[in-house]
Amino acid sequence: MNHEKRKRHRWLAAGSLTVLLITAAVLLLTTSHQTGSQATRPAQPRVQAQACPVTTSTSTIPTAPPSDVVWKSVGAMLVPTSATAGPGHYDGPVWECYAHSPMGAVLAAYDITATLLSPQWHTVAEQEIAPGPGRQAFLSASAGQSYQPLQPGEIAQPVGFQVAGYTTQQATVETLAADTATGGYQEDEWTLAWIDGDWKLVMTASGQSGPDPQPVTSANGFVLWGGASDG
Repeated sequence: MNHEKRKRHRWLAAGSLTVLLITAAVLLLTTSHQTGSQATRPAQPRVQAQACPVTTSTSTIPTAPPSDVVWKSVGAMLVPTSATAGPGHYDGPVWECYAHSPMGAVLAAYDITATLLSPQWHTVAEQEIAPGPGRQAFLSASAGQSYQPLQPGEIAQPVGFQVAGYTTQQATVETLAADTATGGYQEDEWTLAWIDGDWKLVMTASGQSGPDPQPVTSANGFVLWGGASDG
């Protein structure tokens, strides 16, 4: 794809909004001039009370959204969930227990990203980012940064997704969002790893969530969500 790379906005951010998942230098900052509260004090790692239930493992790449998809609110955002594909467990800001399948990885990509933009981002990062240098770089770069909640007008509408690569241990998910600034679309890429019975978001060694987003003019090749409404 020969599209010009732009500053990384994520599937859920539009216009001039900048989010830490774009770069390891700042956390949850916007380019607006709002005054935000200080970032939540780092939390101690949460110990999962029990392991996620075993799910049926499948490598079938989805060609349609789950039939039981329900959109749930995370702050000003709506994200997809499914009783069959996940998350199967909600513990405050931590959403976990996704199906061991490509669709489970898709939902994890959306939901983990959204919950990382909540005030409890540190708790989410400790539990939902794959352990290693990437997670540590993310947390280190985030410390001391200010938190500003996203507003409804700053949220781009999720349009579709595709699974670009899949093994039982790793998935590459591409998400498509409406780009209100250009009237086109924006494609983002996420890597997830199957660790200790659940999908975790993988960061690069520098604490970034992946390559820069790509502007695209068509939704061809993507599985479309259809209209999203709060469930």
